[in-house]
Amino acid sequence: MKLHLDFDFDFSFLLFGISSRVPDYHLCWHMNRALKLEMYRSDAHTVVKKGLSGKYERFTFSRTTNDCTTIWNLVANHSHDGALLKQHRTFDYLFVVDTDDEVDAGALTKRIHELPVVLACYKIDPQAIKQRENLIFDS
Repeated sequence: MKLHLDFDFDFSFLLFGISSRVPDYHLCWHMNRALKLEMYRSDAHTVVKKGLSGKYERFTFSRTTNDCTTIWNLVANHSHDGALLKQHRTFDYLFVVDTDDEVDAGALTKRIHELPVVLACYKIDPQAIKQRENLIFDS
C-alpha cells in the first residue's frame, strides 16, 4: 500500500525583483535606511533539488506588530550554481515580504526603485513562477 502526501505551500507573500550592481551588503544597507528595517546577514539560503543545488546569500529581518509578524528577506538570485529563479535571471536580488498585514506594493516598489544603487525594481507574482518552491525559507 502506497501513501501519497500532497502539500501546498502558502505563496501569499510579496515578491520583488531588484537589479543592482552593488554587493549584497551595500544594497541591504541602503534598503535598511530607506525602509527603516534592520535586515542582517543570516545563514545562506540552501536549495537542494533536482536540477538546482546551491547556496544563495540572504539577509533577513522579522518584526511583530499588532499580533502580526512580518518577515523581510533579501536573497541573491545568483550563485556559482546558477539562478535561484531561472525565469527571472535578469534580477540580481529577490526581496520577499511575508506578512498578513496590508502592504502597499506600489509604494514599496517606488521606494526601492528610488535608491541610488538600484537600477530596476519590479513586483513579481509568486503564483506565476515555476520555481516558487525555491523561495521557501527555513527560518
